[in-house]
Order: sequence, then C-alpha cells, then structure tokens
Amino acid sequence: MNNPIKQMNDCYSTNDDLTRDLLVNYLLVLLTVLAGGSFVATQIRTLEIGWSVRDSIQCTLLLSIIVLAFYRQKISTKHKAIVLVTLMLINGFAGFYTLGVMAGSVFFFPLAAVTVALSYSKRTTFLFVLMLILAIGLVTFGFTSNQIQMTTEANLLLSNHWHWYSYLVEIILICVVSSAIIATYRGFTWRLIAEIKNHRDELIKANRDLQDALEEVKVLQGILPLCSFCKKIRNDEGSWEQVDVYIHKHSEADISHGICPDCAKIHYPEEFKEIQNKHSDG
Repeated sequence: MNNPIKQMNDCYSTNDDLTRDLLVNYLLVLLTVLAGGSFVATQIRTLEIGWSVRDSIQCTLLLSIIVLAFYRQKISTKHKAIVLVTLMLINGFAGFYTLGVMAGSVFFFPLAAVTVALSYSKRTTFLFVLMLILAIGLVTFGFTSNQIQMTTEANLLLSNHWHWYSYLVEIILICVVSSAIIATYRGFTWRLIAEIKNHRDELIKANRDLQDALEEVKVLQGILPLCSFCKKIRNDEGSWEQVDVYIHKHSEADISHGICPDCAKIHYPEEFKEIQNKHSDG
C-alpha cells in the first residue's frame, strides 16, 4: 500500500518546484514584452534629452533579458532568478542614480524583490530587501546632500511626453506582472490544496479501514496455562475451561467439533473398523 503521507509530501514538493519555475518563466516573458515597450519610449526620449551611459546599459540589459527568455527552458529556476534579479537591479540603479525618482526603472526594485521571494527562502528574501533598502537609502542621501546630481533637468523630464509614457509603462509593468504572478500563484495554491485534501481523505479512509480490521481481530497472547491431563485452560478468574470454550471467548474463531482417527479408534472401535473396511473396499 502506498504511504499517503509520503504521497502528500512528494506532491507538495513537486508542485512547489514546478510552480516556482513556471512563475519565474511567466515573470520573464511579461518583463521582456513590457520592458520592450518601455525601451522604445526611452530611446525616443533620448532624441530630446540626449543619449547617456544609462541608455547603453538599458540596451544591453534588454538584450540580455531577451536571450534569457529565449533559453529559459534550459536554465534552472534559481539561475534564472539570479540573472533576472541582477539585470533588474542594474537597470533600476542605472536610472535611479542618474534621474532619481523620476526614473521609471525604479519600479524594477519591487519586481526584483518579488523574484527573490518566488525562488528563495524567507530569510534570503528578508536580507535582500534589507540590502536593497540600504542601497536606495544611500543613493537618496546622495541626492539630498547634493553629492549626486541629476543628469537631466527635472523640468525637461516633466515636459517630455515620451518620458511620461515610459514612466507609465513602468507603472503598468509592476502592476500587471505583480497581479499576474499573485493570481497565478493563488491558482496553483488552490489546486495544491485540493490535491492535499484528496490525499487526506485517502489517509482517513485507510486509517478507518485499518481500525476496522484491528477491531475484527482478537489475538491470543502470552502464556496459556494448560492442564497436562485434561487439557483445560485456566482463565483470568482462576477457573478451568475447556479449550474450545476459552478460544471462543478470546477470539473471533468459531469452533467446529469433530473427532480425530486416534480418538475414534479408542472411543468408537466398531464404527472405526467399519469405516476402515469401507475405505479398503473402495
């Protein structure tokens, strides 16, 4: 009989790994599509505000994301998550360091945290978020202390409709991807809960059948005090009972009386001899 508990553990482990991989792939594909739209807007924006190192970095990162999405089936979940998080952090800080909060790429920070949460433990996610907050705080302090200067005039960015388009695409990116991942994860969770319930019901049924079987079985245990002459058995009250009576009381066996050939020869010699003759004639 299969072990229902082991089946439940295997089911959970397998579904969890498959869910993680599917969600990371889902995130990667959505990111590639939406980031591509944002990239087009930022490149058109460069015609008005000028090209910078930031744009070169974003071009390289977009190409890397496309390559990663193309080969996603051949790469393990954790490796994909590491590369994806690294690309999002580089892209996020490239924009944040040059344009501050006006950079739409800052929305890659929460997406990076979501990716880490999907692929790694709670402790790793907590440490990542803590380090991310510290890094963002350092850049923020650089802007507020005038040690870091925006590479583009804020008014120029505010009046550039392509910059606003890029900014809105980034907002849509974080909303769509986060919502899609949460909705997909909930769907997998409900399906997993349904499978666990089925295994639980099987386990309850197996336990009930086992309990019923145990209740139907009575086993004679220990040392039975048996008389050497009359073969009676002494019961718990100290009385002596016939073997058949004792067995009937202490087990579910039904007693059917008969007579063995040796006893038949002693107690019923004539009948025994007649039976023997009939067998001989036969």
